[in-house]
Amino acid sequence: MKRYQFPLTLLSLLGVLLGCLISMPSTVDACKCRRPDMKKVYARSTHVFTGILRAVNTSAMRVHTFTFQVTRSFKGSAKGTFTIHSPGHSCGLKTGAITRIGTEYLVLGSSRGGKVWSRQCRGVGPTNRASVKAAIALFGKMPAPATKKPQSIRSLIMACRHIGPGIGPRGLFTFDFQSKKPQLLSTISFGKKGWGQGAQRISNVRIAGNGNISLKLPSRSGRSGTDVQIYFRGQSSQLKGKKYHGKVLIFMMRYPIPPNVRIAPRRLVCSKIQL
Repeated sequence: MKRYQFPLTLLSLLGVLLGCLISMPSTVDACKCRRPDMKKVYARSTHVFTGILRAVNTSAMRVHTFTFQVTRSFKGSAKGTFTIHSPGHSCGLKTGAITRIGTEYLVLGSSRGGKVWSRQCRGVGPTNRASVKAAIALFGKMPAPATKKPQSIRSLIMACRHIGPGIGPRGLFTFDFQSKKPQLLSTISFGKKGWGQGAQRISNVRIAGNGNISLKLPSRSGRSGTDVQIYFRGQSSQLKGKKYHGKVLIFMMRYPIPPNVRIAPRRLVCSKIQL
């Protein structure tokens, strides 16, 4: 009987330990958030608003989407019906009981990957909560964020050369945007044909937030022409190889393209001389 005493004792100890582990409260799924500094959270957020919760949906990727009817916007472009995304883990909004349809909440979120995301630790909560009321009063006193002035470019002079298969232009391109009739002045050469000069009307000039430029070079009839995209920091994904990363790239594509016809854009790599 004595030789079985040790194993029985060991089994008893294991049973006690297992019982303790089962009885311990689960803290793995608990989201531990410190009380946020609402000024800092406001500064880091791209969208701050109050809104009435209209719907909550869950995707297969454990991402919850919350649809709000915006009642007041403090920062960002939230208006009308606005969607917020939140992770499905313990710090998500759904775990934080942001699920009462018809309840008005204060929401703070940040843009990422073309979507606006939020979580519990941002101070999201119902507007009738004392801490949320204090945050709303604070945000109401904050100055409106400065809006970026649209960029403007008077002229652009670049020395460019054709890259890729076939024969293409090389030479000096001057994009004049400040005249009443913007135009492209070019001194170019196509292989052995020699040098020539030309002028072409410019229309539909658009400057993106990253500084890239898109424009059209319409024909005299206006029914056809060339679409032009100017990338000031060409990415390696736009052309095979990394040697063009950071270079000025121009893509030119004729329009309209006939049905069932595939046309590759004409590509130029340039050195920016003046902007």
